[in-house]
Amino acid sequence: MASGQDSTDLTPFRFMDLPLELQRMVLGHAVTTNKLITPYNARVSGKALLHVNRHVSIEASIVLYGDNEYTLHEPVETRRFFHAIGTVNISKLKSVSISIGTGIMSSSTTVEERCWLPALRILRESQELQRIMIIFVMWDNLFADWGTHDVDPDWYGTYEIMSARRAVARELDKFRGIRSVTVTGFPSSPPYIVEYLEERLARPR
Repeated sequence: MASGQDSTDLTPFRFMDLPLELQRMVLGHAVTTNKLITPYNARVSGKALLHVNRHVSIEASIVLYGDNEYTLHEPVETRRFFHAIGTVNISKLKSVSISIGTGIMSSSTTVEERCWLPALRILRESQELQRIMIIFVMWDNLFADWGTHDVDPDWYGTYEIMSARRAVARELDKFRGIRSVTVTGFPSSPPYIVEYLEERLARPR
């Protein structure tokens, strides 16, 4: 060896030779965050790894969508987000928080609850979904409304809002296999109602 020659091994690190579990651990440092991800701030450092090659893209997407927590609080933006990431990546989501508001958005036939229905149907198809938090915003009389048929027709939008709430309830009732379910947002409802919803969503797929 010539004098002064560097004896350091310069063999390149071969990421693809690592076991799959270690690959995902490495990728986790690049594409996970301890912050809640929303459709508004869906930028995560390391997302460029999704474009390295097919193998890395698949493994990085599993970690990106499976190990982060996503919070969804506006139905239109949520559907745009789902459209952007595609059905395959939606199916990888494991942990989501959904804030479902109430009331009229633009007219008596457009209420926020009904706007959530397409997004809930898409999310329900995720076979990996394990944790879900449902926050009903300003739904204090939620179940009283669901059971009410005597509606004052003079109150603008009342019937449509109640009808939309029932539709949301029916859609949520179709979820299966959720290991961890948290339901909040209607303190005036009896405690057994929350327990009922949590039990229904935890039924096996």
